[in-house]
Amino acid sequence: MPHSVRRESLGALARQIRYTAWDSLPIVCGVAVLCGVIIIAEVNAQAARFGLADSVARVVAVAGVRDVGPALTALIVAGCSGTAIAAELATARALGETDALDALGVDLLQYYVLPRVVGLAIATAALTLIFDAVTLGAGLVTAQVMEQMAARDYLAAVHNALRVADVWEAVARGMVAGTAIAALSSLAGLVDHRTPAAVPRSTRRAMIWSTAAVFAVAMVGSYLRLIL
Repeated sequence: MPHSVRRESLGALARQIRYTAWDSLPIVCGVAVLCGVIIIAEVNAQAARFGLADSVARVVAVAGVRDVGPALTALIVAGCSGTAIAAELATARALGETDALDALGVDLLQYYVLPRVVGLAIATAALTLIFDAVTLGAGLVTAQVMEQMAARDYLAAVHNALRVADVWEAVARGMVAGTAIAALSSLAGLVDHRTPAAVPRSTRRAMIWSTAAVFAVAMVGSYLRLIL
């Protein structure tokens, strides 16, 4: 690959990480806050009936960090970045840019797809960690407002419920989901016909495929946890 093309690929990787991580951060944090508040409120309502108030923090830690966090983060990334990737590549194909690069001997997978796959995998893993941290923080604040439990008890319950392996599992889920979203969105943008109508069709297809991939990753992760 020519040096200029390699430099452009590295630039695309950096832009993808910045676009996905930074631009998606406000909505990720907003959804994480709502998630922490809703989980605390709903679980508290049920736990109070059965005298299980001390389990509220553990439910937030386990459900929010291992399952809800990676899935919701990946869905946000799919809607924000996955569709953008599909639209960008479908536009490049419609304008003949992909044909020109192919005629120059440029590997389209290495030039277009690889930077976006790596960038989205890194960004989604980082956003998953942020989502989980904000969810736990929102749960702590909500527990204090509702006078559910002391901050020290909440933090102790979270510490006891979470293992290092749970955090790594969340990161791994985010990375796998980000990889799948980028790959499927790139495919959706590159396989369509070279017409302007291909752009909206590719974005819709990317969203459908990415959503299916996110739920598939969640199901496989839950199944592996059960059998391992």
